[in-house]
Amino acid sequence: MTIRTKFLLSYVATMVVTFLIGSASIWAILLWRDAAEDLSAIYAQEARAERIRAELFLLIAHSREFLHGDTSQITIFMESKREAKSLLDTLFAHTGQATERDHVIGLAETHGELVYIVEGLFERREAGRLNETQARERLDEIAIEATDDVIVLGHYYRQLRQSKIDAANRVGSWATALIGGVALAALVALGTALALMSRWLAQPISELSRATERISAGDFQTELKIETHDEWGGLASDINRMSASLKTLQDKLREHERLAALGEVAAYAAHNIRNPLSGVRAAAQVALGSLREDQTETRDSLNEMIQSIDRLDVWVKRMLGFAKPLDYRPEQMDINQSLTYTLELARRSYAGKNIETRLDLDRNIPNTLADPALIEQSFNAVINNAFEAAPESGFVKVESELRIGPDSAREIVVRISDNGEGVLPELEGKLFKLFASGKVGGAGLGLAQAKRIFDTHGGTIKIVSERGAGCMVEATLPVVRKSLETLADNTENQTG
Repeated sequence: MTIRTKFLLSYVATMVVTFLIGSASIWAILLWRDAAEDLSAIYAQEARAERIRAELFLLIAHSREFLHGDTSQITIFMESKREAKSLLDTLFAHTGQATERDHVIGLAETHGELVYIVEGLFERREAGRLNETQARERLDEIAIEATDDVIVLGHYYRQLRQSKIDAANRVGSWATALIGGVALAALVALGTALALMSRWLAQPISELSRATERISAGDFQTELKIETHDEWGGLASDINRMSASLKTLQDKLREHERLAALGEVAAYAAHNIRNPLSGVRAAAQVALGSLREDQTETRDSLNEMIQSIDRLDVWVKRMLGFAKPLDYRPEQMDINQSLTYTLELARRSYAGKNIETRLDLDRNIPNTLADPALIEQSFNAVINNAFEAAPESGFVKVESELRIGPDSAREIVVRISDNGEGVLPELEGKLFKLFASGKVGGAGLGLAQAKRIFDTHGGTIKIVSERGAGCMVEATLPVVRKSLETLADNTENQTG
């Protein structure tokens, strides 16, 4: 056999090995990408189903409030009905298999039945033919049906997700076995070339397989560190993005579960706390009117009782409001103007404490796209906390500045500080969580809602405090110059 023949045979063998490895790699990459897209879609559908369950419980909560005589719940119910219908339409539009469509249709029928029953309650209440006991029993039945429908749908998504993960694992195993077998068969003929191919291919595949196993086990913080600029590097980037997306969707799903639970608790509290206390309040007012002028001690006790009941009613309303999705309506707004207005309102409210206000605003800050009502609500919660924490004749300082990030992205930084006692170290990492408060009698809703609002706007909020040396809250908002239509589309894609 001549040297030319040997060279030709080696060349052909190399081409065959290269073709087989390339084909197996492309096949694995395509299947992994399909699995990543399917998993993202499944998690998105599961998040939508949980949001629908939260909306259904809010509809039931509004209905119960109506049964207790709050006719303003009719308008709120109609708005929530439309929101739930929109979520159902979006969920149905993204369905794939017939089984999923059947489950979604069942959930839609439960929603339709709830709307039909409650609108009938409205009509019968107006006609004076409402049986409140039967109505409450029927609402309880609908709540059970809605929970069952979402549980069945969630079980379906978990099974579908697991099947996709198992398929991705099988692809990883088959690809590893195929490429490893071809490389082993060519070892005798290729020598050094095979060792290089094993280094370039087997190691990335092994890392991809291990990463897939970790992701399938629920470790969505897995990160592949393949920094090549070829298909493996692109696939690693896709898997890293998929893992981050799954982690985000998992966090959103947990948040929706917490909000759904909060909605149930709020509805229960409204039913079992507000109504009995309204009777107590009415009795206290009647007793207050019948007192003699010299019964000042009894009068003070009754007034304190009425004020305590009113504070409890406000707390329950805030819980109901936190459980409801944010009404996000972005428009171009001036952050400095919002800070100035909110600080002035707080200064008037706490005029008795003689607190000095310091305003240091960066006039170069441009307008940004945000929801003015939600942003002012956040600023109001933080600034009021600062006034409450500041001592008599203390100070509250509000600052703003335009900051350029390392990626040239512009963001607005707002700092609100006081010279109070600061935050206890054990509370510093908990104040943005629901029901966590550093104030005596605080509900723990203001800062939690503020964080929720800044997260919705793509911003951040944090606390910097030293015990005995005051407290500073720093919040950031990205400078957004997009059109309203573009932002609305992006928001729908993120929340959908």
